[in-house]
Amino acid sequence: MTYAYKACELNDLATCRQIKEIAKNACDEGDQDGCKWLDTIKNRK
Repeated sequence: MTYAYKACELNDLATCRQIKEIAKNACDEGDQDGCKWLDTIKNRK
């Protein structure tokens, strides 16, 4: 997921949004890593 952080930090919004969507779907299916990743992204803004 390091690539995802970089995309969001570099304002590559298309990639950032796409990866957020994947993480959200994973989180909705009970994937804790997806949830943690979403929280991390929210907290970095």
